[in-house]
Amino acid sequence: MLTFTVGGQDSIVKQTAVQTGAVLLIVSGSPALVDAHTEKALTKTRSEG
Repeated sequence: MLTFTVGGQDSIVKQTAVQTGAVLLIVSGSPALVDAHTEKALTKTRSEG
């Protein structure tokens, strides 16, 4: 989790990295979206690789 402040407003960004074989998948964004889309992105990477 990364927390930063811009213009007085706090933001939280989650970054997740998953390595499978020669593929390194990095997903960054709001914590809920990263949690919701990491598995889908990994499945898509495997099917297109």
